[in-house]
Amino acid sequence: MKLSEGCLLESLACQHSTLGKLPAPAPNLAAEKYVASVTDQYDADGQFAGFRVGLSVIGYNTSLVKPADAPKSFADLLEPKWAGKIVKAHPGYSGTIMTATHQLTRDLGWEYLEKLAKQRIMQVQSASDPPKKLEIGERAVQADGNEYNLLQIKEKKGPVDIVYATEGTPLIVGPNGIFKNAPNPNAARLFQAYCFTAECQQLIVDVGKVVSNDRFAADRFEHFDELRARVGVRCPRAVEDWQFGRRRSVAAK
Repeated sequence: MKLSEGCLLESLACQHSTLGKLPAPAPNLAAEKYVASVTDQYDADGQFAGFRVGLSVIGYNTSLVKPADAPKSFADLLEPKWAGKIVKAHPGYSGTIMTATHQLTRDLGWEYLEKLAKQRIMQVQSASDPPKKLEIGERAVQADGNEYNLLQIKEKKGPVDIVYATEGTPLIVGPNGIFKNAPNPNAARLFQAYCFTAECQQLIVDVGKVVSNDRFAADRFEHFDELRARVGVRCPRAVEDWQFGRRRSVAAK
């Protein structure tokens, strides 16, 4: 989102040094990763392709909230006991939160967010900000934010845990593309190609704590069903389409 805002400002200022996209070595790479029916996760001309998947999750500080008392759903966040204790990222700043907001309003209605707003929410910007607020104990619960940040904090024994809401968890597909008139277009092409290698895909799993699309990358979900179960039956269609290059699609219930 921040990058998009920068491009818009450059366009308005008639500075086109980074605007647009150019053909890149993604077509063959994408064709190897996705089934023919998946048309919204890569561009036929190879100008962009989704190369990772993450989740926007509820989370809580384990020093402030006992597991038995933690919210289990988005609806639980509306309970009076969470008033003044919730942190939330901003859809006008974060693309992850914009996507999550779209999915929540589609499934729960805009009225849900209006009710959540009455909980005296701490409003932050990036999807990485709520996990930071949880880690330092500034708020007890996050309404949304990156799952991978919470996993990284948990890995270093931080006082946080994740909630996969009973209504379903917003799924975020991360695309990869190249800007037209980039100062080093060949280097950009090479980097994009590298992003789709098994080596890089394993890196984003091990360090980034997201899910890979490469059939050779060992990720933390042993089965596609496990990912689907965590995201929920009301998940976006992308969950069914995103096959990670090696799993069969799961029919919607």
